[in-house]
Amino acid sequence: MSDPQDTAETEVLRTRGARAAREAALVLNSVGIPHRLRRDPGASSLLVAATDAERAAAELERYRRENSAWPPARSAFESAPGWVPGGGLFVLVLGAFHRLAVGSSFGVDWYAAGRLDAAAVRAGEWWRAATALTLHGSLAHLASNLVFGAVFGCLLAQALGPGPAWLCVLLSGLAGNLLNALVQGEHLAVGASTAVFGALGALAAIQSTRRTLGGAGPLGRWAPLVVGAVLLGWNGMGSARLEPLGGVVRDPTDTTDVGAHIAGFVCGIVLGKALALWHARPGGISSAARRAMAAALAALLAGAWLLAVCRGA
Repeated sequence: MSDPQDTAETEVLRTRGARAAREAALVLNSVGIPHRLRRDPGASSLLVAATDAERAAAELERYRRENSAWPPARSAFESAPGWVPGGGLFVLVLGAFHRLAVGSSFGVDWYAAGRLDAAAVRAGEWWRAATALTLHGSLAHLASNLVFGAVFGCLLAQALGPGPAWLCVLLSGLAGNLLNALVQGEHLAVGASTAVFGALGALAAIQSTRRTLGGAGPLGRWAPLVVGAVLLGWNGMGSARLEPLGGVVRDPTDTTDVGAHIAGFVCGIVLGKALALWHARPGGISSAARRAMAAALAALLAGAWLLAVCRGA
């Protein structure tokens, strides 16, 4: 570090801590501007010759602009609070609906009213795409979706916060069921697995976005999506397998809804990417928006079941 050549000095930076002043001194040193670092009680100053003051200030300002958002990914995706209760509520809601359905509580045939019926959905009963997510054919079916759904949902809530995360889970499941119903013929289905794989797709998209914003290369950006697709293939394809000469082959007795799983995963990627970019913006997702999303989640599910029960009455 060299002293300014001119006797007249100009202060171009004053900070309370020495770290920022040393960092600025390194910036000036890298561009060859002579400077002097002065430490006073409670403050540090960076001095340059008066003739270099304008150039030094410009270099420091350029450095500040170029590094104002650094590090983007880590600061934007700190673990959100309140992610545990959402997982418990997910288990409670699905467990309650299973109990209502198997007991035909309140004289309602919950399966007939809420299951995904592709023909009925195409006829306008869109709410079945949401209500079907809360119904399960057996305890084993329910338990599987409870475990994986709670894990993926809680991980998603850690990244986005509970309101955005669980609304993303519901919307990806709803959208996946709608897409599946549009391409299926006569098709009946129940289960939260479409939403569970939607949560998996959203998690993959968020991790990919984090790495993209952090400056990762192509391999780093695509790795989370590839891992998500592998998990989808491992857990969501049932007995389906690819034969070298026979194409995709599956056991005819297998009831795994492969189309719904793929559709939910793809919808989760789209929604997760959108929420990740929103969350990464300065200020992130506001508290008001988070509360609105949580309210929308409850209203959408309650409204869907209200329509289902009233239509079936």
